[in-house]
Amino acid sequence: MNKINRQQEKIEQQKIVNGVKVDKLFKTVEAIKEKPEIPKFNSKKFLDVHSLKGFDEETLRKLQQAPVDEFGITHFNILYNKEEDKFFCLLEAPNREAVENHHHKAGVKCEWITEVKTTA
Repeated sequence: MNKINRQQEKIEQQKIVNGVKVDKLFKTVEAIKEKPEIPKFNSKKFLDVHSLKGFDEETLRKLQQAPVDEFGITHFNILYNKEEDKFFCLLEAPNREAVENHHHKAGVKCEWITEVKTTA
């Protein structure tokens, strides 16, 4: 291998960070920066309860960290009790109908939904 090829190979290796080509990484970062913001709704908080069946702790954590969905729903907090087979979602949502649509799409039937106020 000649000197020029070794230098080119070294440059290519330097462009890789944690197995990802730096130019691809920068394109991803730029795409995220350019992503339009999701419009803010006049968010209210809702508390709902449903069965824990089909949900494990890892799934609940993923829900907790999920971005705002198509209905404007954000999981503010999730509480659960395995012995009672219940989990409670504290959601930010534009309205009750959005909460109902969010659960319907997920195939989850709420026992009840109520709008709440928080001190935080």
